[in-house]
Amino acid sequence: MSKSRSSKRRSKRRSHHARQSPQTPQDPQARQHLGPVSVAEFEEMLTEEDLWLMTEAVGAEQRGDLSHALACLQRAPRPVGSSWDDELAEMVELGESAEPWQWARFTVAAAGRWVRTLPLPLVARVIREVTDAAEGADGPVFPEYPGWVAGRAALHPAVAGTLLFDELMLEVFLVQVAPVLAGRSGGGRTWADTPGRIYELVGVDGVELDVREHATGREHRIRHLGETVGLGPGDLVYGHLIDVPGEPALIFAAPPIVVDEVVAQRLERLADHDPWDLESRCAALGAAVRSGDPYHRPPIEFDDEPAPWVRELMADGLGRVDAEQLATIEAVIMACEISSGSAPSAAFHAGVALAHPQVYAEAQRRYTGSEHEALWRTLAGASHGRERARFVQLAEASRGHREAS
Repeated sequence: MSKSRSSKRRSKRRSHHARQSPQTPQDPQARQHLGPVSVAEFEEMLTEEDLWLMTEAVGAEQRGDLSHALACLQRAPRPVGSSWDDELAEMVELGESAEPWQWARFTVAAAGRWVRTLPLPLVARVIREVTDAAEGADGPVFPEYPGWVAGRAALHPAVAGTLLFDELMLEVFLVQVAPVLAGRSGGGRTWADTPGRIYELVGVDGVELDVREHATGREHRIRHLGETVGLGPGDLVYGHLIDVPGEPALIFAAPPIVVDEVVAQRLERLADHDPWDLESRCAALGAAVRSGDPYHRPPIEFDDEPAPWVRELMADGLGRVDAEQLATIEAVIMACEISSGSAPSAAFHAGVALAHPQVYAEAQRRYTGSEHEALWRTLAGASHGRERARFVQLAEASRGHREAS
């Protein structure tokens, strides 16, 4: 019996990828990130083992066995820009110290991965309608900007948000699919009823962000998770605020979508209609994806000549990428003053740079003098998770040098 047409295409894709790669496709390191390919191309490259690994990772994630999920995912290929393995790695690294709000954000992300793969007419319809309305403006995410709301692809969050909240699929996930994750997140009993709203960014102070409902003027203080990086006071975003244990007791369930005033008014008009038309809702969200497209950042290019100070760092033995990232750390250190309002943005950029092991090692060697302690503590006070832990470690190293002297 001859192979099916799809099987032949899949084999052809794998053969093409093998010719492009200096290593064999079976090598996990060679296939870890497959480059800028479409979803269809990516799926055709997957082997049966890849599909099993990804299915196993999904199941382990939903059971709360994140270490096993990460181990499976690291053996399977992912397209460039995928944040799944990084989200798993952070939660595994945090371990017992992970707070309920961190579990909440992770749980909603896991629910988004789950709901987009369900073979249901509703899911297919929402994906089609939002994608068509976005007109190709999916805003690709690049590894240089993890968590940067203004540079984040909005297409998948728009689809997931519609299904999870507007269609109450989040309730199914929390109660029937992943109750373990729900328990670690504080329960999530009210999450699925949370409406999507337009919020105006007001101001940030450390880890706290003030936002104002665009339609009513009501203000909320929420936990800042990078929403202002690349944006400023007065900018508008669309998202869902959910209740979490602790203070502040609100977070965006997922990175919100940057929108303009026209789209904001369009979404608010739809919110006044109950029941609302699904196609109109999807069309408005597709327009929201398009309206945020100007904020997207291009990938960082290293083809041009490096700046003189970057060249000096490269002369010390650093590669181009690490030298560029260490230069970012130097720029933060050389800043005259970092206020509570500017600290979140500085912490974001420094945190991205310190995620590179060689850059972190160089920062420990170069920037842990007694004069650096206050800076690292300021950045720690404006960050969360692994980034905060790194800043605290550098601050403690700086304090050790101060006490020794």
